[in-house]
Amino acid sequence: MALFTGTKDRRIDAKDRVVIPAPMANVIQAESGGKLFLVPADGLPCLEAYPAQKFQAMAQNHAPDRFQGDQHKRRMFFHLAEEVEIKGPGRITIPVKEWIDEYFPSGVIRVAGMADYLELWDPGRHDEVFKRPPTAGFSGNPDSQAG
Repeated sequence: MALFTGTKDRRIDAKDRVVIPAPMANVIQAESGGKLFLVPADGLPCLEAYPAQKFQAMAQNHAPDRFQGDQHKRRMFFHLAEEVEIKGPGRITIPVKEWIDEYFPSGVIRVAGMADYLELWDPGRHDEVFKRPPTAGFSGNPDSQAG
């Protein structure tokens, strides 16, 4: 399984589509048949995007249990999940119009690698949640100052 890292900002087009960066999209095409599952994050203002292979492992309890035995969280995760397919040059359509209004008010999506899945953020919210300028380094301690 590939490792998703880094961030890239992409504009949402008039048809509610966004382009996943090519290195990430290529891995998703190769390893998951171009399928992703989008799910609102628990407690964060973003969407999580799971390649089909990872999503299926979670459904079959073959992946670490992010729900920690909380059946309600597990239900909500799978109830809210929407399958999307990469088309053309890495393009996906955000399937729920309300998600665009709620999660991406700027009309831009920051695609962020999270090791084995992606997070989709509004760039301003991402910067606000992590309280660091986009060019700051990461020291390994979220409470420390970069530099």
